[in-house]
Amino acid sequence: MKKQAKAPSQSTIALLKKELMTIALRTYERKLTAGTGGNISVRLDDKRFLISGSGSSLGFMKPADVLTVTMRGRVISGSKVPSSETPVHAAIYERLRPAAILHSHPPIASALALAPIPFSPLTFEPYIVLGDVPVIPQQSFNIIDVDPVVESLGSNKVVILQHHGVIAIGNTLQEAYLLTDLLEASAHAIAIGRSLGAIKPLPSVSSKTRRRLAKKTGLFSQSYNKLLCEAVNGNSDMTKMGRSFDFTTTVGFSITERKKRWCFSINQGRMRFDAAIKSPEFLFAGPSDMWERIFSGRVSFLVALFQNRISMHGDTRRFSAWYLPFQCLFENIPFPR
Repeated sequence: MKKQAKAPSQSTIALLKKELMTIALRTYERKLTAGTGGNISVRLDDKRFLISGSGSSLGFMKPADVLTVTMRGRVISGSKVPSSETPVHAAIYERLRPAAILHSHPPIASALALAPIPFSPLTFEPYIVLGDVPVIPQQSFNIIDVDPVVESLGSNKVVILQHHGVIAIGNTLQEAYLLTDLLEASAHAIAIGRSLGAIKPLPSVSSKTRRRLAKKTGLFSQSYNKLLCEAVNGNSDMTKMGRSFDFTTTVGFSITERKKRWCFSINQGRMRFDAAIKSPEFLFAGPSDMWERIFSGRVSFLVALFQNRISMHGDTRRFSAWYLPFQCLFENIPFPR
């Protein structure tokens, strides 16, 4: 049974309203939106959220511009009309349960999304935090079809709405803002890079094939772990990098809702299941639905990790030194189907 969020106190709501107005102002001052464009919200509990009013400028918000509404859009407090995108915010809260949503109109990211090529960052930080940002076609000035937006946000906390703007979600208002800010900074770098001509790509690996398993093969079951090792050990890139990087370590995977871990030893890129390992050097933990998204290739494991969809316990600098072999490892892990 889904745990119900505790209703916040009036003092907490007042603080959240103040923070919402602060983030709204920063969004405007960073030129991530203009005029009266964009909207912002923060979830109070499973039934209510705060949202900016229709026609309110994020750069000039007053307390009266922030309304409390239900998930069905009914105004509980406030005299203004809520943002026309209130149903979109409600759908995201109900299906994904983030703490905050920021919808903005960053000009460079919005412009680059019109080009017929993927939105792929050129430098490390946005690459590992944002990855290839989804671009979702839009047919109107309001978001009419919410489903593809929610589905994409399930894999990446920031998406671009073509001919419209950007939506970012976060565990806090600040996280949603920082993802938007990083996206626009990355877009600026991409625009400059393209104007200079040929661009040297980031060092990365990408598997062209991905083994697909039968439905009866459960995630991290005995048969799955055997096929997992076969898939990784059979990859020539993994073999080469395992030797050149001396990729020798122990790795564990945990499904958070099952409170169980499965551990593997890796010796110069060769992987084998080892039930005797109790404390692996690197332990990755996350919910089963996120593991399935990662192993099916719908989301980069780096994006899932740096957007806090999964967690890692281990030495960050050592992980960074093995960035390429870890990327290759996750690219070649198969998924149940």
